[in-house]
Amino acid sequence: MVVGCSLALTAAQTNPASSAATTKKTQTKGKTSTTGKTMSAAKGSGRKTKTAASGKTAKGKASRRKHAPAPKPTAKSIRLISAFRASEQLRPMAQQLATTRSAAAYSGVEGYARQHPGEGAAAAYLALAHAYMLDRRYPDAVARYRQAGVSGKALDDYADYLGAQAALQAGHGADAYALLDRFAERHPDSIFIANAPVLLANAYIQQNDPQGALRVLQPLADTPHASHADFRYTLGRAYQMAGDTGHATPIFRKLYVSLPLSFEAGQARTQLQAMGVPLTSAERKSHADQLFNAKRYGEAGEEYHAIEREGNGLSAADHNALLIYTAVCDMKMKRISRRDVERLPDTADDTAALKLYMLAEISRNENDQSGHDALIDQMVKRFPASRWLEEALYSGGNMYLLKHDAKQATYHYSLLVQMFPESTYAASAHWRTAWMNYRMRNYSEAGRLMDEQIKGYPAGIEVPGALYWRGRIYEDEEHNFGQAVNYYRVLADTYVNYYYGELARKRLGVLNNQAAAYSGVEGYARQHPGEGAAAAYLALAHAYMLEVQRAGDSGERDGG
Repeated sequence: MVVGCSLALTAAQTNPASSAATTKKTQTKGKTSTTGKTMSAAKGSGRKTKTAASGKTAKGKASRRKHAPAPKPTAKSIRLISAFRASEQLRPMAQQLATTRSAAAYSGVEGYARQHPGEGAAAAYLALAHAYMLDRRYPDAVARYRQAGVSGKALDDYADYLGAQAALQAGHGADAYALLDRFAERHPDSIFIANAPVLLANAYIQQNDPQGALRVLQPLADTPHASHADFRYTLGRAYQMAGDTGHATPIFRKLYVSLPLSFEAGQARTQLQAMGVPLTSAERKSHADQLFNAKRYGEAGEEYHAIEREGNGLSAADHNALLIYTAVCDMKMKRISRRDVERLPDTADDTAALKLYMLAEISRNENDQSGHDALIDQMVKRFPASRWLEEALYSGGNMYLLKHDAKQATYHYSLLVQMFPESTYAASAHWRTAWMNYRMRNYSEAGRLMDEQIKGYPAGIEVPGALYWRGRIYEDEEHNFGQAVNYYRVLADTYVNYYYGELARKRLGVLNNQAAAYSGVEGYARQHPGEGAAAAYLALAHAYMLEVQRAGDSGERDGG
């Protein structure tokens, strides 16, 4: 692992000790309208929230809270801030060096280090060392990390840890011992504390000293970091090199099965093969299944095919399931035909739903809409709880969305939400149903669904669009301007830098400017019954139509 110089240059920001103060966000009080309805803004991650209630005039006053007292700066935080400030001029030079690694760039950073002794020089030497690491000039990198360590104190943990990495890359693991020994004691605030023992153990392993590696790792076997893939693999290698295959084998097996997406899982398999310890078909299938679930279909397919070819220790049901999952991987990699899928074995479990899903996807690709819909209906009747029906419904909705068939797309999306309300696709499918109802001018249903979206999926990315277009329905179709203002205000205040937040601010400006004019015309209509009132209402209707037309011409993008 190579940590870039940008990490060192921003140490004052990333280290908790460098924080000077924590500021609490202000919260805003509820805003009300004259409509007799209540609308609550969605609670999003890191966003402030408002509530628009009914019965009173909106008053938007923000309540202020006292800031938390700033903690006193520590010696460590002062050094980090000093290093960060000292590196401001260095930063563009270091970035250019990391990008080009030209002689002129090296010379420029070297000159900066000579001209700025102390923390500035330390940051410059870290940048030089990082560039040497990128150029694979590991001895030069070790020398520059050493210079960084003696030039300043704020970044000495970076210098020690990264210098140890460079020493290992140079094949001089013994040089890393002193840099990593008692690392946590010497650098109690370092971000590298959890990784330093593993790096030290790897240094011992490189020097053919597995007992040294075990002395480092065994006392940490019950710590949280012991569950990490790099720790497990290094511990297994130490046992393996020490000749203790009884401890090494279960470590490598567990790593391969429980952390299949890690780089170390492949290394663990290699070591098991080197020790002559075969993995069982069940272990390999479990590994492949997790790759499949992570949508790494190429790797999963290779493993499935290998298990199928060997055919050891699998029941008939497991073998049939293996064939079907292998076929899915081939389909995702575009290496299978309809005939191949139709020849797959018929099963009675969820793999039967998976086979129907594959056929539905092939029908979609062949533009066979009737065949696709028939397969979906069959899945609904036979496998109403299958995750493959969930996938098929979302895929079908997307197909009809692209074909501009709003009726069929709405059917698939709404059925997905109904049958799988906790689906990862539910928020997206629900919103698309609401938006297509809006586009089909089913405004009442669209408004109901948009309110459902806000309440049911408050953390979803669709909430800003739902708030805005629900406000437009209140404004354009229901002429409920008070409630429209409520939605726009919540949107503008909660999603300040969002596209729809900007649109909401524009609508608030328009409504504020027009309120007096509309009020005057409405007053005229009340005071002049008959032909005078008719003319006034025609003028109001014409104004509303112009507003709708201007909105359509202003470039507001579709909510879907």
